[in-house]
Amino acid sequence: MMRNFIIASSIIKFILVAAIMGVITAALYFYVSPDFPIYSYVVFFYTVVLALLFRIYLSGETTTRRRFAYLSIPALMFAFWATVHTLFEDYNVQALIYHSVYGFTSEGIPKQYFLFGLFCLIGVLIIIAAMIMGVRQSPLFSKIDKFAFVPLIVFNPFVIETAQGLGLGAGEQQSLPAYYHPAVNIRHDGSDRPNVIHIFLESAEQTLENEEYFGPVMQPLLEFKTKGLSATNISQVKNTEWTIAGTIAATCGVPLIQPWLTTRNADHIQGRFMPNITCLGDVLKSDGYHTEYMIGADVRFAGTDLFARDHGFENVMGLQELYKYYPNERNEWGLSDQAIFIHAEKSFRKLSKKDQPVLLTLATIGGHPPSGYPSAGCLDGTIAIKSTEPMGIGLECANALTRDMLHSLDADGLLENTIVIIQSDHLMMGSDFTSRLNKLERRNFFMAFGPNIKPEEIDRSASMMDVYPTILEMLGYELPEGAAALGVSLYSDKKNLMEQLGQEELNQAIQFDADLRRLLWLDHDVGSDS
Repeated sequence: MMRNFIIASSIIKFILVAAIMGVITAALYFYVSPDFPIYSYVVFFYTVVLALLFRIYLSGETTTRRRFAYLSIPALMFAFWATVHTLFEDYNVQALIYHSVYGFTSEGIPKQYFLFGLFCLIGVLIIIAAMIMGVRQSPLFSKIDKFAFVPLIVFNPFVIETAQGLGLGAGEQQSLPAYYHPAVNIRHDGSDRPNVIHIFLESAEQTLENEEYFGPVMQPLLEFKTKGLSATNISQVKNTEWTIAGTIAATCGVPLIQPWLTTRNADHIQGRFMPNITCLGDVLKSDGYHTEYMIGADVRFAGTDLFARDHGFENVMGLQELYKYYPNERNEWGLSDQAIFIHAEKSFRKLSKKDQPVLLTLATIGGHPPSGYPSAGCLDGTIAIKSTEPMGIGLECANALTRDMLHSLDADGLLENTIVIIQSDHLMMGSDFTSRLNKLERRNFFMAFGPNIKPEEIDRSASMMDVYPTILEMLGYELPEGAAALGVSLYSDKKNLMEQLGQEELNQAIQFDADLRRLLWLDHDVGSDS
């Protein structure tokens, strides 16, 4: 009778502790962001482990003086992997290495990222503390801690995906340099050189056009889609998944890959950023264009200044250069989109008066996860916005600012000889919209209109690298078979890499191709092992 009572009492205590831990964990999680796709099994794991080990603590006595739990190591690894995967919807080792060198954020860690990271850190530290209790007070758990350590390291997603990201154990894959077409010595097919306005909208993927799921966030741009080319099937391939990587893919025709992962002698890396590629800025500057690059973040963020200045942009402007003009337009990332569009329009109007064609490239921040960064004008009603969710307001605000600038320039005839390109920089990372986005087929957004661009929708399978030769052909440059770098123009009959290899094989080749790294970064022949 007494034994049954003790068992029942233990079960009740366990359930009560599990319930309390579950409520605390869920409250912390939903306070950070209720729609973040953190996996329910992680929360469940937190709850059960904490409750079980706390129960051991309540009833046990110290059986060992060991003050360290071996399982804390795989727990930390898993926590890091889960946090990164949740925030960015991918665990990309090369992106982490790149940003560890060139910077993760412009002005520090945004509040919601910090809170989410803190939530994960506190959770894993509590679990480690509970594991140490278990090791000290339960002989059974102490044995489990020893024997489970190696399997949990070997099969840890952190270890597996880190090894894959570094190319360890990679098998045979396609050699991408065989598909590479240098965009050098290309000829313009006429004397007319239109101006170019190239707008990268943060996270504004085509999937967001589904109004049933996302409301009117893309409505401000829809009027422009019928004026020219709309590409509706641009997938996201490896190493084009973050802003600078997507920008390089769309303007240089290559993924952003690291030179130091598989090359033995880093001394051969030249001082310039990807010195062996020719990008849109390089081509247009050599053809007499005045080139400007404008962002709200610090231009040093993610090596943006190194890329832009090394690839044809004469004037690169960001937070440091523009803050004095817009001191009241700050946000966690830098300057608001409203400030950038105001300055971009002023700059374009001034440059349009000169007898020199203009390339103006700008990037927004309003649609940045996890919940958007709308400009003040969209919050106080100055700019009419229909969306009501924070993420939707940030996205629609950037799109409305794009529309309003183009309407203003068009009203004064400044778009008559201007090609306008509007596109997403990449698919959206972990955000308030993620659970809805993942229910749909996700594609990047790309459209362009202007002189000699006929209205049409192209649905062929492509990647962001195919945008580069498409833009060159729009501008009247003659490309052999419509190819430049690793991209093939959407107008060309030649099959692109998505069509030839498929997305999975192309991703593998990008991730593991050492010859491509050497081709893009090193000053010696492809295949050299020095």
